[in-house]
Amino acid sequence: MNAQIICILFSVLLVPFNLLCTHWMTQEAVHLTGMTYMEFKEATSGISASSVRRKRNWWYYVHFFNEYSANPEKSICFMRMHVAAVLPSVAAMYLLARVYASPDRVSFAMTGNCILLAVNLVLAAGGALYRRGHPLDPVAAEKLREKHQAERAYSRAHLGQMTARVAVPVGVLLAVLYIFGSGAASGRTETPDPVHFAQILQEKGYETADVSLTYGRIDRNKLTQAIAGAKGGSRVECYRYADDKTVDLVYNQISYETAPDLEPRARESHETTLSGGGKMFTIVADGVYYLVLFRGDTLIYACSPDSLTEINEILAETGYLRR
Repeated sequence: MNAQIICILFSVLLVPFNLLCTHWMTQEAVHLTGMTYMEFKEATSGISASSVRRKRNWWYYVHFFNEYSANPEKSICFMRMHVAAVLPSVAAMYLLARVYASPDRVSFAMTGNCILLAVNLVLAAGGALYRRGHPLDPVAAEKLREKHQAERAYSRAHLGQMTARVAVPVGVLLAVLYIFGSGAASGRTETPDPVHFAQILQEKGYETADVSLTYGRIDRNKLTQAIAGAKGGSRVECYRYADDKTVDLVYNQISYETAPDLEPRARESHETTLSGGGKMFTIVADGVYYLVLFRGDTLIYACSPDSLTEINEILAETGYLRR
């Protein structure tokens, strides 16, 4: 399982986790009516088209709490808080879309997911602290406890029905996980590490022993592996860095040094976004064909006085390019 799929699963699972961490706000609003959450759902569920339209309106809930809550303003405040508190779910879906479309943004999305996880934990902790400092009235708490016991007894007596209710959202969640996970997996291209890449170059007739690196000086402290191969006037070099962000920066620097006089708009015409993530820059300068490519945490630099045909074939065979 690669980092992109892990990040996608992380984002998807953050949605139910966020709803779980913020559910206490709705419960506090509902408990002020003397109802359990199940009673609240039954009371606010409609079957007619007009009723459904009316009940989906925010003002319906305002009128509901004004009628049934012992403290309407407090109940409405909790509901407003809950609306704001589910924004991390929206943010998680945004990060999912970003990393699904651009696998090279895994580091950015993973950092965002970790921040959202921390936010959710703070929201859950806030609920625990609030309930400790604001316990329900003993009489109301006892009535709710009795209702909860009756609901648990009903659930045990109708286990099949309760299981079916839970199975639907769980099934939807699993379907989303499968769709995005399998999509990311199918969109992923396996690429060799520099050592394996060197073996492939040797099979193609490239010399890899004692061949210097052209750009080994750039971000050397974050360079984890690197090899270079030479055959005639052609060179192919493979660099692996500690993180995707560094690869992006190195790619931009090498692309610039390859053609420093190229205008930004003209530079864009020489750049291609790769399927499955990454970018490739190609140009002919002073009769030499240049290629700079990055995918994930790996960067490829190549040049040839003849053409990039053989180099493209090697990159296609190794998964860096798709035919």
